[in-house]
This record gives sequence, C-alpha cells and structure tokens, in this order.
Amino acid sequence: MLQFYKPNPSSKGSACSFWVDAKGSIMSSQIKQHSWDDKSKKGSFSENKDNPNGKVMVKFSQTEAAGIISAVSRNGSFSAYHQSPKQVVQISFEGYWKKQKQGSEWVKVGDQLGFSYRITWTPKDDSTNKNTVVIGLDWNESKLLQLYLEESLRKTFDFKEMDYKPQGDGGNYNSPAPKKKAEKKVAVPEDDEDLEW
Repeated sequence: MLQFYKPNPSSKGSACSFWVDAKGSIMSSQIKQHSWDDKSKKGSFSENKDNPNGKVMVKFSQTEAAGIISAVSRNGSFSAYHQSPKQVVQISFEGYWKKQKQGSEWVKVGDQLGFSYRITWTPKDDSTNKNTVVIGLDWNESKLLQLYLEESLRKTFDFKEMDYKPQGDGGNYNSPAPKKKAEKKVAVPEDDEDLEW
C-alpha cells in the first residue's frame, strides 16, 4: 500500500492511498481533512472515514493505471470518468503549480511543483451534492507513485493469468480456471483508526 498525507492548518488538507485488493484490482481512496489541532500541529482525518461527502474510493482499470504512469513519465496529464448506479466520478491527474489571483483570474506562478490528483464525485440522486478532494504530489512523490503503480500492474497481470487455464495447444483461453483466493486482505486505510495526525 502507498499512502500520502497532507494535513494543513486551514483543515483543507487530504490523504490518499493506493493498493491492490484481494481480487487483483488497483484501488485508490481519498479522504478530506476534518480538523486541525493548533496545539499539537496535527490534522485529523478519521472523522471523515464514514462520511460519504468526505471520502471516495475508486477502482482503476489496467489502462487507467497505465495512464497515470504515462502522465508522470512524460510530464503530461490523465483523466477518467466513472459512472455507477450510485454516483458519477471524475478523476484528474495533471501538473501542479502555485497560483496567484490576478484580477478575476488565477494564474500559474513559477515552476511546476509536481502533480495534483483530484477526484470529484456526485451522487446520482442529488446532482447538487458535488464533492471534490485534491492532493498535491511533489516530483519525488509522483515518481514513487509511478513506481508503485508499475509494480501494482505486474500484480494484476499475475491475477489475470490465474483466472485462465489454457486449453489444447495452450493458445486457446476459453475456459476460466477456478479462481485462487488471495492469502491476505489489504485493509482500506480509511477504516484504520490511526488516521490522527
């Protein structure tokens, strides 16, 4: 599992995690910071772990994971759109700069700092309830994410190969083989009580 935590005194920070689940899917979650303790200089996220407006979880296809890898390696961008019976999710991974307001517009200032990873989700039954969480990753963190996703993709390939048993000459993959159970389950980070910072 790969995790990034970015609390701040304005309580507008966020945390995100990436992992491969027991079914061999690449997962990601983001959670909004709930509060900040100025005395201890720590942010708290745990209050949002069960809040549908404070956290979101997505499952990436292999192609989507490769899209983020490609974005980091070529300093480009990646976006995806997911729709389910419950919600609509928009995912964006792109270059990040500091911005300053000039007149009525926000303008990029200075050199690129890394990448921003943004998820926006809207419940299907309430289009006015739009939620967004974003986290900034510096160059080193972005490279770490790239390497982690590359390794995660290798794991998904292993899961796919376990799902199919070759027939005849070994080139015909029509019959699924029995699925093997994963030996251990990965805990979703938001369910961890130790999210106080």
